[in-house]
Amino acid sequence: MNAKNVGFYVFFSFCISMFLVNPPIISCAEIFDPLTFVQGSEGPWSDIQATTVTAYKVPNGSIKVDGTVTAAEYGKAKEVYLSPDETGYPNNWPDDFSWDNTADSSCTFWVAHDDTFFYIGVDAKDDIVNANDPPPNTWNDDAVEIIIDGDNFDFDLNSGDGMNTVDPPIQDKTKVNLRGGQIVINYRGEPSLADNDPTFAAATGWSFGANKEVYAVGQQVKGGWQLEIRFAKKLFESSELGTKLQDDYKMGFNLGIDDDDLRGPGGSQERSQDLEIQYYWSARKRAVDPTGTQVWNEETMNNLGYTPKDVWNGKYREVFTDWSTIAPGHGGYLRFGSAGDVVFSNKGTAVGVTEWAIY
Repeated sequence: MNAKNVGFYVFFSFCISMFLVNPPIISCAEIFDPLTFVQGSEGPWSDIQATTVTAYKVPNGSIKVDGTVTAAEYGKAKEVYLSPDETGYPNNWPDDFSWDNTADSSCTFWVAHDDTFFYIGVDAKDDIVNANDPPPNTWNDDAVEIIIDGDNFDFDLNSGDGMNTVDPPIQDKTKVNLRGGQIVINYRGEPSLADNDPTFAAATGWSFGANKEVYAVGQQVKGGWQLEIRFAKKLFESSELGTKLQDDYKMGFNLGIDDDDLRGPGGSQERSQDLEIQYYWSARKRAVDPTGTQVWNEETMNNLGYTPKDVWNGKYREVFTDWSTIAPGHGGYLRFGSAGDVVFSNKGTAVGVTEWAIY
């Protein structure tokens, strides 16, 4: 994923200063043109309520990971609609990115859980269905990008580069995510990462397969494709923090859509990249200190004297009373701090979201 994020580090200082002022605001009901979208605009993607979804508990085995997605098997789950002209935050990379209409690319997704697994079902509209890039470049194809922050630390770090907070300590912490990270799965159900890749769920380790911790199945359907993804909940739970993905627990979560219409280097070569457009469900604001130079990450946590337990139980939130917020700039949607929330419910009722708001 490095190619998508080259510009972030170059423009980071610019984005900080730019987004400390009030960014444009797009209402939840407004239709806009993603091709002229102003990066950093607020909208449904930055709204706490709109980027919180309840994962209801379903009977064990009731969701069949077979690539056939139905609302019924996800129980009471509320469907989440995502399109780059209304509810999704569109990336402005590559420079010649393109999108025609919702038949070109849009989707609906659901989440649910049972005793053992966390499930995601995606029903995508797509007029040209394709997956011809091998891992790890599945993000160049028709694919789903999943970002998970199991500890819900909300660090302002790129999800593909490692959370960097480890317990027990790991000597080389550069590219480690203990209980989450980023994984891309193409429409056929093929993952971007190899088994036990340390940038995803390194605390327990994982494998991909029908009887393993991570599994996905997808298929092309009329007018698009469907994909079902299953994660073992233990990948995102912590014995040290005492966290369990059960009633009322909140987990950082984001979902993005990649669209490839075969007009890039892997197709007709009309465009500079295979990726046609990419857009995300959540792009929440992130915090920056009063000097405009310090963001919320492991280094800040240590400098302020907080422990991982302090971070998890919310004590660290007191620091944000004096901090400002920045709207998402380039690459912001890939960061844990911009992720939305999945709240796990065992009671069959939606969990309120106001108590979870940080900013």
